[in-house]
Parts: sequence; C-alpha cells; structure tokens
Amino acid sequence: MPPLVPATKEEPAIRPRFRWDVWQLFLDVVVLLVVATEMLQRAPLDPVEAAYLAVAVIIAGARRRFPVSALGGSAVLAFLYPLSTGEHLLAWCLLQICLLSFAIIKPRNQAIVATVSVGVILLINSGLWLQMPVVDPMSLALVAWTAAAGGVGSAVHSQRGYVQALEGQAQRAEATRRAIVERELVEERLRIARELHDVMAHHIAAINVHAGSAEANLASNQTSSLQSLQRIRSASGEALRELQAILKVLRTSDTVSGTAPPVPDSSQLDSLFNSFRALGLELQLSGGASPELPPGMPAAIDLALYRVLQEGLTNAHKHGDGKTVVDVRTGQEKITVRLVNKPATTRKRVRNADGQGFGLIGMEERVAAAGGQLRITPSPDQFVLEAVFPLGVHE
Repeated sequence: MPPLVPATKEEPAIRPRFRWDVWQLFLDVVVLLVVATEMLQRAPLDPVEAAYLAVAVIIAGARRRFPVSALGGSAVLAFLYPLSTGEHLLAWCLLQICLLSFAIIKPRNQAIVATVSVGVILLINSGLWLQMPVVDPMSLALVAWTAAAGGVGSAVHSQRGYVQALEGQAQRAEATRRAIVERELVEERLRIARELHDVMAHHIAAINVHAGSAEANLASNQTSSLQSLQRIRSASGEALRELQAILKVLRTSDTVSGTAPPVPDSSQLDSLFNSFRALGLELQLSGGASPELPPGMPAAIDLALYRVLQEGLTNAHKHGDGKTVVDVRTGQEKITVRLVNKPATTRKRVRNADGQGFGLIGMEERVAAAGGQLRITPSPDQFVLEAVFPLGVHE
C-alpha cells in the first residue's frame, strides 16, 4: 500500500483546494476588524496614517498569492508604523496574520524558520519601542503568540496534505479498480471468443464435409446423401444448442446458483473422437483406446485438454491428409497431449489478417491460462501439436 504522505525531503506548498478558504476568510475578517478599530481610534487620520493603513490592507490582501513578500512587508511595517504613530497593535497583528497564512501555505521547515524570525522581530520591536526586557511576561506572551500562530498554520498545512494524500490514494485505488475491471472484461471477451470458436469450428467443419458429400452423391447414391443430410441436421442442431447455452450465460447471471450449462471435459473424449471419425478422419489413439486420465483433475486443465484436442483434430481434418495420431500420456507431475498429422498436398487455410489462425491463438491462451505450455512444430512432412499441463498447479 502506498504511503499516505509522499516521502520527500521537502513538502510541497499546498494551495487552498477551494476558492473560498475558511482559514483565510477568517484572517481577512480579523484584518478588517483591526484596521477598522485603528481607524476609529485615530480618527481623523492624517495622510501618513492613512497611507500606512492602505499599505497594511494591500499587504494583507497579497498574503495568499505572495506569502513571502507579504511576510517581509509586514515585518518592515512592524518597525515603521510605531516609529510614525507610536502604536503597535496594527503592525503586530498584521505580522502574526501573515505568519499564520505563510505557515498554512508553505512547507513545515519554512514555517519554522518564519516563526523563529517573527519571534525575534517582535522581541526586538518590543524592546526597541516599549523598552521591555526579554524575560518580561509581555515579551514571553509575544513569543507564545508567535509560536501559536506558526504551529496552527503548520497543523493546518499538515492536515490538508494528509487529506490530499488520502484523496490521491482513493483516486489511485479507483483507477486500479477500473483497470482490473477492464482487464477482466478483456479476458472475458477473449474467453467467450475462444468458446465460440471451439464450439462452432468442429460443427461447421462437420456440416461442410457432409454437405459436400451430399452434393457429390445426390444423383448416384441417394441413401448416402440422405445420411449426410441427417448428419448435417444433427451437427447444426448441436451447434445451435451449444451456441444457445453460451448466449444464455451471457444474458443471465445464474452461474452462481448452479444453473449454467455444463462445459465439456475429458469424460466426453470418446464422443469427440467418434464425431471426427464420422467425418472421415482416420484417428489413431496411442495404446488403441481412449486415454486414462487421473481423477479429480483441475477444471481448468480438464477443459483446456478437451479444447486442445477438439481444435487440434479440427485443424487436422481441415488441413491434413486425413490421418491423425493422438497420444495422451499421464505422468506423476504432468499430462502431455500430442497430435501428429501429415499436411495435405493441396489445402486452403483460413487465416486472419496477420496470417495466423485464431484457433491456434485461442489454444495458446487457453493452455497458458491452465498453467501449461503449447508447442507447435510445423514442417512440410508433418504437423506436431504438443500441450503439457503440470499437475498440481491449480490444486
């Protein structure tokens, strides 16, 4: 978790967040009261006194935008005003007001220096014009007054910095949350795209093969054409059911309650192999029978294994010479799925704009999501697809 306050050697100056700052408005009211009191007590004003009061108002008005200049001007006025008028209240109050405003705006180290400087100025001023010793209670009261003004300003500055840091942390947390949501949405779109591809590619391939067979045998062998049409109807119906299941998941939020349709897994491999054999693919299984897989496999690996075999066999049927060898080996630490087929002499490949099939991209993403690795070795003589899933990764 990031720190609440930035760990910098010097705190940045903090400007009021709102146009109307309560503390500064309070100080404005104090300035007006002090100036009004001074005007009433010294009425009628001579030109010099009126000029000093005008300068005091200008300094007070400039303290927000130019805190350093205002503090310096008020310090000079603290020496000049008693010299001309013999009064100290206006000059001392203005100096303290500028100090408080300075401490609110500037970093703590600068506020400390300003507080000490103002305290020294007031001690010198009181000793110069009022002949008060340093240990006099009035002198000590001036020091306490100065320390209180600087301390209150620094406390307000720190509190505002803390609030700003909290707001920044909240904004970063919100940005992080939005980034997570956006990433999850992207991942969900990719998952849906993979599911649609994996579900539809096999059935569309089956429909394509049987439609071609029905067209070729329509005149000479109506029985074969009828069987092909029946298989087209079966494949299209299955594709429609699976597509509706996916759309149902997208339109509802019932997955939590357990009403979502089941996803395919390794228990349906026999049905998958038979569907490809029905398409005319000569499928050879290592060991001559369906692979024996360990019970209780993680769901991510189970689904990924099924989809890799489905997509691999679809590609072999579309682009191969009609023969495929499937080898599924289970070890103590991993499951290896290997498909080997020979590319057809003439073939058409459906590619995206970058020249790579979406099915291979989907397989890579699916295998990686299950913690495995996918290796594809194409060559003119044979096409080898190998996926390795480590057992125990998702336990």
